[in-house]
Amino acid sequence: MLLKDIAQNIVESTSEIIGHPITLIDDEGFIIGSTDRKRIGSFHDKTFHFMESSDMIFCEEEESSRLDNVLPGVVTPIFFNNHKIGVLGITGEPNKVKKYTLLVKSHVEMLCHELFKQEVMTLESKMLDTLVQYLLHFDNESDIKQIHLYAQMLGYDLNTPRVCLIIDINMQHSKILQKEKASCIIPPLQLLQQDIQLYLQQCFMDSDQDIICLLNPEQFILLKSSNLDEDEASFIEKIKFRLKKFNKYLESKHGLSAEVSVGSLYNQIKHTHISYKNALKALSAGKKNSSKLKLYHYLDWKIAINILSEEISPYMKEILKKKIYQLLNHHNYDDLSMTFLAYCRCNMNLSQTARTLFIHRNSLVYRLEKISELTSLDLSDFEQCVLLYMAIKNAEHGHLSNHYPSETEFVNSL
Repeated sequence: MLLKDIAQNIVESTSEIIGHPITLIDDEGFIIGSTDRKRIGSFHDKTFHFMESSDMIFCEEEESSRLDNVLPGVVTPIFFNNHKIGVLGITGEPNKVKKYTLLVKSHVEMLCHELFKQEVMTLESKMLDTLVQYLLHFDNESDIKQIHLYAQMLGYDLNTPRVCLIIDINMQHSKILQKEKASCIIPPLQLLQQDIQLYLQQCFMDSDQDIICLLNPEQFILLKSSNLDEDEASFIEKIKFRLKKFNKYLESKHGLSAEVSVGSLYNQIKHTHISYKNALKALSAGKKNSSKLKLYHYLDWKIAINILSEEISPYMKEILKKKIYQLLNHHNYDDLSMTFLAYCRCNMNLSQTARTLFIHRNSLVYRLEKISELTSLDLSDFEQCVLLYMAIKNAEHGHLSNHYPSETEFVNSL
């Protein structure tokens, strides 16, 4: 089965190099790969009898003319794990093609081993994927025992404290994907993902209890075991250092970059999905900020504020809409909202805000008064500023419409 999966790819790529037609036959004597595609599926009489031998056999033109579906050349057996799985035939004058036979035979056997190794890795990966999916979508207490047993079978103790990390890869400019060829035995995207995962393991995994797998074509998940004696700041610094190293590798080899989000610490199966959701929220909030480091921690205050602004209740969103719909629809909204956010970041200090924005203090005061006029809010009042801050952040995240119907429009719509 291994040989059949790759036979035609091997034939087409190798015969072009050596300049001689190649045929691959399975252990039942049927041609499974041939330079002449018309021969695929046909029975090769001489090879069927040759399966009993382990030697290289020469077939002269005189002999081949007496046999059905046999061409002059050399045939030799293909082995995998000391078992004969097929036969390689190279067409041509035997003395001329003999020098290629052992080389091509070794190439075919090596590819069979590589494909087998790949299939084993894929199987192990699928088993790990299944475990991770159980953990991320856990919703039934009665399944806990079965999940623990499944994890133990794979060598994992689910009582170990862990934290969920999401590694997000920007695949838009992948060098490997740009070089994709239809004749590749293993798809380029799969090769890229394997390479990234191997280096992720080198960079981020410290324990055999760390669980890493592919979530989707652009994201990996790492359920990282945690040392409870390590404080939060030290853990984040360690991840920060490793992310820099990982990004340096991605950039140099593939022209890619990665972002990492960190969820909450947990030590029970039923809390895995909570850590995962927190990591997703941190990633979503972090992507909206212009951070050079690209590391987003769920408990970081800047990230937490962005998450909070995204999770305002529908009732509160309606109130905010009514409060700021005139500001949202103002032709100068972008400048006004940017000015207000800078004012908040500068602790409502007029002089510091003006210096930050490189504008005159009077220009700043004019803009703030305009915002007050449009929203009916007192921007010298901290609590009212908090409301407007949340409203603008929601608008940035697309949760508030930039048009709220006026009273006349509302009446006309009835």
